[in-house]
Amino acid sequence: GIVAMLLAALPLVLLVQAVAVGQWVEAGWFTACVVGAAAAAFALRRFRRSDTRVWLRWIAAAAAPGIAIMVVAFALAGPPTVATAGPAAAIVVALQYMLLYLPVQFVLEEVSFRGLLDTHVHDRHARHGWPSALFVSALWGLWHLPLAPAGAPLVATVAQLLLVHCAVGVGLSYGWRRTGNLAVPALAHAAIDAVRNALQLVAL
Repeated sequence: GIVAMLLAALPLVLLVQAVAVGQWVEAGWFTACVVGAAAAAFALRRFRRSDTRVWLRWIAAAAAPGIAIMVVAFALAGPPTVATAGPAAAIVVALQYMLLYLPVQFVLEEVSFRGLLDTHVHDRHARHGWPSALFVSALWGLWHLPLAPAGAPLVATVAQLLLVHCAVGVGLSYGWRRTGNLAVPALAHAAIDAVRNALQLVAL
Protein backbone atom coordinates (compact mmCIF):
# COMPACT_ATOMS: atom_id res chain seq x y z
CA GLY A 1 0.00 0.00 0.00
CA ILE A 2 0.88 3.68 0.02
CA VAL A 3 2.09 3.62 3.64
CA ALA A 4 4.47 0.74 2.90
CA MET A 5 5.88 2.56 -0.13
CA LEU A 6 6.38 5.74 1.89
CA LEU A 7 8.19 3.85 4.65
CA ALA A 8 10.35 2.02 2.12
CA ALA A 9 11.29 5.11 0.09
CA LEU A 10 14.12 6.52 2.23
CA PRO A 11 15.79 3.19 3.07
CA LEU A 12 15.56 2.17 -0.59
CA VAL A 13 17.43 5.30 -1.67
CA LEU A 14 20.05 4.74 1.03
CA LEU A 15 20.31 1.07 0.06
CA VAL A 16 21.15 1.97 -3.54
CA GLN A 17 23.75 4.46 -2.33
CA ALA A 18 25.31 1.93 0.05
CA VAL A 19 25.55 -0.74 -2.65
CA ALA A 20 27.09 1.76 -5.06
CA VAL A 21 30.03 2.38 -2.70
CA GLY A 22 30.32 -1.19 -1.43
CA GLN A 23 29.05 -0.59 2.12
CA TRP A 24 27.61 -4.06 2.51
CA VAL A 25 26.86 -3.99 6.24
CA GLU A 26 24.88 -0.78 5.81
CA ALA A 27 23.24 -2.25 2.72
CA GLY A 28 22.05 -5.23 4.76
CA TRP A 29 20.56 -2.93 7.39
CA PHE A 30 18.76 -0.82 4.79
CA THR A 31 17.46 -4.01 3.19
CA ALA A 32 15.91 -4.93 6.55
CA CYS A 33 14.28 -1.49 6.58
CA VAL A 34 12.78 -2.03 3.15
CA VAL A 35 11.53 -5.51 4.03
CA GLY A 36 10.06 -4.31 7.31
CA ALA A 37 8.14 -1.48 5.66
CA ALA A 38 5.28 -3.75 4.64
CA ALA A 39 4.88 -5.23 8.15
CA ALA A 40 5.09 -1.77 9.72
CA ALA A 41 2.45 -0.47 7.35
CA PHE A 42 0.19 -3.42 8.19
CA ALA A 43 0.50 -2.65 11.92
CA LEU A 44 -0.13 1.05 11.40
CA ARG A 45 -3.24 0.31 9.30
CA ARG A 46 -4.77 -1.37 12.35
CA PHE A 47 -4.76 1.98 14.12
CA ARG A 48 -8.22 3.44 14.73
CA ARG A 49 -9.04 6.94 15.85
CA SER A 50 -10.51 5.53 19.04
CA ASP A 51 -7.07 4.07 19.82
CA THR A 52 -5.35 7.47 19.81
CA ARG A 53 -5.35 8.12 23.56
CA VAL A 54 -4.20 4.61 24.46
CA TRP A 55 -1.49 4.55 21.80
CA LEU A 56 -0.12 7.97 22.70
CA ARG A 57 -0.10 7.10 26.40
CA TRP A 58 1.84 3.88 25.90
CA ILE A 59 4.21 5.28 23.27
CA ALA A 60 5.05 8.16 25.64
CA ALA A 61 5.37 5.86 28.66
CA ALA A 62 7.61 3.43 26.77
CA ALA A 63 9.77 6.10 25.14
CA ALA A 64 10.21 8.43 28.12
CA PRO A 65 12.75 6.36 30.12
CA GLY A 66 14.95 5.74 27.09
CA ILE A 67 14.89 9.34 25.92
CA ALA A 68 15.63 10.53 29.47
CA ILE A 69 18.63 8.18 29.65
CA MET A 70 19.94 9.47 26.30
CA VAL A 71 19.55 13.11 27.34
CA VAL A 72 21.25 12.55 30.70
CA ALA A 73 24.11 10.63 29.05
CA PHE A 74 24.52 13.45 26.53
CA ALA A 75 24.51 16.08 29.29
CA LEU A 76 27.14 14.19 31.29
CA ALA A 77 29.39 13.52 28.31
CA GLY A 78 28.95 16.93 26.74
CA PRO A 79 28.38 17.66 23.04
CA PRO A 80 30.65 15.99 20.48
CA THR A 81 34.08 17.50 19.92
CA VAL A 82 33.27 17.96 16.26
CA ALA A 83 29.55 18.57 15.96
CA THR A 84 28.03 18.20 12.51
CA ALA A 85 24.55 19.57 13.13
CA GLY A 86 22.85 22.34 15.04
CA PRO A 87 19.61 21.84 16.98
CA ALA A 88 17.35 22.49 13.96
CA ALA A 89 19.27 20.08 11.75
CA ALA A 90 19.28 17.52 14.55
CA ILE A 91 15.48 17.52 14.53
CA VAL A 92 15.55 16.67 10.83
CA VAL A 93 18.06 13.92 11.53
CA ALA A 94 15.81 12.52 14.26
CA LEU A 95 12.82 12.44 11.91
CA GLN A 96 14.90 10.68 9.25
CA TYR A 97 15.98 8.04 11.72
CA MET A 98 12.40 7.58 12.87
CA LEU A 99 11.52 6.66 9.29
CA LEU A 100 14.39 4.16 9.23
CA TYR A 101 14.06 2.62 12.67
CA LEU A 102 10.30 2.08 12.57
CA PRO A 103 10.28 -0.45 9.70
CA VAL A 104 13.50 -2.17 10.77
CA GLN A 105 11.92 -3.00 14.15
CA PHE A 106 9.52 -5.29 12.31
CA VAL A 107 12.44 -7.39 11.08
CA LEU A 108 14.82 -7.22 14.03
CA GLU A 109 14.30 -6.36 17.69
CA GLU A 110 10.65 -5.60 18.35
CA VAL A 111 9.23 -8.47 16.36
CA SER A 112 11.73 -10.82 18.05
CA PHE A 113 11.81 -9.65 21.66
CA ARG A 114 8.31 -8.26 22.12
CA GLY A 115 6.28 -9.91 19.38
CA LEU A 116 7.69 -13.42 19.79
CA LEU A 117 9.63 -13.82 23.03
CA ASP A 118 7.46 -11.64 25.27
CA THR A 119 4.32 -13.26 23.93
CA HIS A 120 5.80 -16.68 24.70
CA VAL A 121 7.02 -16.04 28.26
CA HIS A 122 4.24 -13.74 29.51
CA ASP A 123 1.25 -15.36 31.14
CA ARG A 124 -1.58 -12.92 30.59
CA HIS A 125 -3.44 -14.43 33.54
CA ALA A 126 -0.53 -13.82 35.92
CA ARG A 127 -1.15 -11.35 38.73
CA HIS A 128 2.12 -9.52 38.06
CA GLY A 129 3.50 -9.12 34.56
CA TRP A 130 6.68 -7.21 35.33
CA PRO A 131 8.95 -10.24 36.08
CA SER A 132 8.46 -11.62 32.57
CA ALA A 133 8.90 -8.13 31.08
CA LEU A 134 12.11 -7.74 33.06
CA PHE A 135 13.35 -11.14 31.89
CA VAL A 136 12.70 -10.32 28.22
CA SER A 137 14.35 -6.93 28.66
CA ALA A 138 17.44 -8.51 30.25
CA LEU A 139 17.82 -10.88 27.31
CA TRP A 140 17.37 -7.91 24.98
CA GLY A 141 20.17 -6.09 26.79
CA LEU A 142 22.53 -9.08 26.57
CA TRP A 143 21.76 -9.34 22.86
CA HIS A 144 23.61 -6.01 22.50
CA LEU A 145 26.80 -7.33 24.10
CA PRO A 146 28.57 -8.05 20.78
CA LEU A 147 28.13 -4.35 19.92
CA ALA A 148 30.08 -3.22 22.99
CA PRO A 149 33.41 -1.44 22.34
CA ALA A 150 36.37 -3.78 22.08
CA GLY A 151 38.31 -3.98 25.29
CA ALA A 152 35.50 -2.66 27.48
CA PRO A 153 35.33 -4.24 30.97
CA LEU A 154 32.94 -7.19 30.69
CA VAL A 155 31.24 -6.93 34.08
CA ALA A 156 30.70 -3.16 33.82
CA THR A 157 29.47 -3.51 30.23
CA VAL A 158 26.97 -6.25 31.11
CA ALA A 159 25.73 -4.26 34.11
CA GLN A 160 25.24 -1.16 31.98
CA LEU A 161 23.42 -3.08 29.25
CA LEU A 162 21.11 -4.73 31.76
CA LEU A 163 20.38 -1.49 33.60
CA VAL A 164 19.61 0.54 30.49
CA HIS A 165 17.68 -2.09 28.57
CA CYS A 166 15.62 -3.22 31.56
CA ALA A 167 14.70 0.41 32.26
CA VAL A 168 13.59 0.80 28.65
CA GLY A 169 12.36 -2.69 27.78
CA VAL A 170 9.74 -3.11 30.49
CA GLY A 171 7.79 -0.18 29.06
CA LEU A 172 8.10 -1.57 25.55
CA SER A 173 6.71 -4.92 26.71
CA TYR A 174 3.77 -3.28 28.46
CA GLY A 175 3.07 -1.11 25.42
CA TRP A 176 2.83 -4.29 23.33
CA ARG A 177 0.71 -6.11 25.90
CA ARG A 178 -1.74 -3.28 26.50
CA THR A 179 -2.35 -2.45 22.83
CA GLY A 180 -1.72 -5.74 21.02
CA ASN A 181 0.02 -3.83 18.24
CA LEU A 182 3.78 -3.91 17.66
CA ALA A 183 3.61 -0.43 16.13
CA VAL A 184 3.40 0.98 19.68
CA PRO A 185 6.71 -0.39 21.04
CA ALA A 186 8.27 0.03 17.60
CA LEU A 187 7.39 3.74 17.50
CA ALA A 188 8.68 4.22 21.05
CA HIS A 189 11.88 2.30 20.31
CA ALA A 190 12.41 4.22 17.07
CA ALA A 191 11.96 7.52 18.91
CA ILE A 192 14.59 6.57 21.49
CA ASP A 193 17.14 5.57 18.86
CA ALA A 194 16.36 8.63 16.76
CA VAL A 195 16.96 10.96 19.72
CA ARG A 196 20.21 9.15 20.51
CA ASN A 197 21.51 9.53 16.97
CA ALA A 198 20.47 13.16 16.76
CA LEU A 199 22.20 13.99 20.05
CA GLN A 200 25.40 12.44 18.76
CA LEU A 201 25.51 15.10 16.05
CA VAL A 202 24.15 18.17 17.76
CA ALA A 203 25.99 21.23 19.02
CA LEU A 204 24.09 23.11 21.69
